[in-house]
Amino acid sequence: ALDGGEDGLDLQRRVVAEAPSWLRPGGRLVIETSREQAGQTEALLSSRGFTTSVETDDEVDGTAVLGRL
Repeated sequence: ALDGGEDGLDLQRRVVAEAPSWLRPGGRLVIETSREQAGQTEALLSSRGFTTSVETDDEVDGTAVLGRL
């Protein structure tokens, strides 16, 4: 397991902060997360200029936040 810091989002913060330099305009970043943290993850992406959506799959109990530059 990864150490995400106090709120579990430290690694996500690092990825979201650096992702704009990796992605071309229109590029997408997908972060798998928990349903409980999806709103916070979405806010992180939005704060860096990403357009966001949250996708869930009840069959596998999966949640991902999608961000598009």
